[in-house]
Amino acid sequence: MDTERIAFVNGETVPESRAAVSINDVGFLYGDAVFDTTRTFNGVVFRLDAPLDRLYHSLKYMRIDPGMTKQEMANVTMRVLEHNLTLLGEDEDYWVSQRVSRGTRPPEGLSRPTVVIACFPLPLSARAPLYRDGL
Repeated sequence: MDTERIAFVNGETVPESRAAVSINDVGFLYGDAVFDTTRTFNGVVFRLDAPLDRLYHSLKYMRIDPGMTKQEMANVTMRVLEHNLTLLGEDEDYWVSQRVSRGTRPPEGLSRPTVVIACFPLPLSARAPLYRDGL
């Protein structure tokens, strides 16, 4: 697991290649979900409190209980990020995302939300020509 990024999915920390969400998840089916994202700068997460405040405000508005406090979400986010930072190359950074859906539709039922916390490399080198040359 030390050579692959990890993600947090529904209470478990798993290698990214094994991270999975049900095809019956209402976030996937209907967009019934909330997410927020920040990024790192030189491997340091940028103001994690602000995106988590937005996330929890949106969750309250959508009436989705993620089953974890904002502090627990912050702690898990930092654990995932800290592991994944060891896999980052020089001059690379991450998107750091939290996604929460209402859960799966019947027959599984909507008893538990789906919570995913993951990091994805920023495609800075691929986008550099767009900044340099324009679209």
